[in-house]
Amino acid sequence: MSCYLAGRPTSDETGFTFDSASVMKQCALMGNIGAAAYLIGGNDGIILKCANIITYGDASRIQEAEEYLVGRRDDVYFTKKIVNRKSSADDFLLTEGHCEILRYLDKCVFNARKYGEFLSVSTRGNIDPAFASRVCLRAWLSLCRSEKAPHSASGQWLENWLEENMQKDGKVLARAALTHCLLWTEIRNINNEKTVLAESLVAESLGLSSRFLVMIAKKASHGLLSVV
Repeated sequence: MSCYLAGRPTSDETGFTFDSASVMKQCALMGNIGAAAYLIGGNDGIILKCANIITYGDASRIQEAEEYLVGRRDDVYFTKKIVNRKSSADDFLLTEGHCEILRYLDKCVFNARKYGEFLSVSTRGNIDPAFASRVCLRAWLSLCRSEKAPHSASGQWLENWLEENMQKDGKVLARAALTHCLLWTEIRNINNEKTVLAESLVAESLGLSSRFLVMIAKKASHGLLSVV
């Protein structure tokens, strides 16, 4: 019951003292990774949430997934036997995992409102939008690799979704975060140390078009210079 409640944000005030240490133990005992991620919060929490998605709930591979998501490793693959429901080889199937990643992008990146959220200290209530962008998009890439989604089709679908959301009013900081994620070759990991990624940019790995990258670079210039 503790794990169930921990993983669900609520506006209702509880009638008891919340013992986070005890609840975390219950999460570990029950293997409720999602609830543990909500308890941890911050940058570490978003890593754990995405790690849970790309491992398909396999707790034994969470550490590998975390290292992959923060850019320490690229030689990690997660697979799941799925039923092929694609109508053709060029179709992209949006799975529940993809939808969950999109929700995190919307909440942590497209709802960024303050410059101070960037490069913020990782606490339960603070998530760096640029950091969240990279973690979520690397998680997206992992799902596409494990489910053998067509590279061009998945990239085009994601590009259309990102472009549609960036066209909305008040998304200056979101555009800055995504530009930093897609076009920069470094990341701040969970210890706030810079880690250089492999040769390819996140944008190249995802299969995003040059037109899209030029567009976000132009529109994000003011916000990016103000933040970085």
